[in-house]
Amino acid sequence: MNLENTQVQMRKGILEYCILHIISRGEVYASDMLDELTAAKMIVVEGTLYPLLTRLKNAGIQMGGVEIGSTA
Repeated sequence: MNLENTQVQMRKGILEYCILHIISRGEVYASDMLDELTAAKMIVVEGTLYPLLTRLKNAGIQMGGVEIGSTA
């Protein structure tokens, strides 16, 4: 495994833990997650977040407080 691939895999793991932390605090919109992660200097786009949320949901992670869609 090369260094670049290792860094990508570590970033994905860190991002997953950040998402789990945000979800653990209560109800949240996916767009608010993106805003919070961006403010924390995590470079995240919808194309990264939504598949991750789907993977967590399919793994049986309780996602009752997550609203996917806009806040408006």
